[in-house]
Amino acid sequence: HILHFRQNHGHLLVPRTYRTADNRRLGQWVMAQRSLFKAGKLRETRTKQLRALEFSWNRQEHEWEERCKELERYWRACEAANRRIFRHPPDDKHVVRAYGTPYLPEATGRLGRWLDAQRFAWKKGKLAAHRVHRFRAMGLTPDAQEGEWDVKFQE
Repeated sequence: HILHFRQNHGHLLVPRTYRTADNRRLGQWVMAQRSLFKAGKLRETRTKQLRALEFSWNRQEHEWEERCKELERYWRACEAANRRIFRHPPDDKHVVRAYGTPYLPEATGRLGRWLDAQRFAWKKGKLAAHRVHRFRAMGLTPDAQEGEWDVKFQE
């Protein structure tokens, strides 16, 4: 059933409540595999089989990484089109809504809201250290206004 889901959906991020056509609880099964793996109780042969499918052991971490990749693609697309873009845009939602659509239609609005939420967590000290490191490597700061000030100062 997991192979069929991947073939039909192009990924293995099975929703928790997902049931197959024959009413099997595939979402629950996927959650069980993740729990067994995390507890070190999933047989090595099964772990290898799932890894071969590029199974995501942590759905939230996978989705976070996907958003980071989307943000990087957005910036590259804007830079390739010679759009003026800040690594610390003054209003990320505005930037994504104004410039995201022609280059990354899937990013319209959603990417800016995600980045706002990440920065909010960062400012509150609730963003995991590895995520802070990844953002710093991308040139981000927790304060979007900081980048605008730097750009205006140098103009």
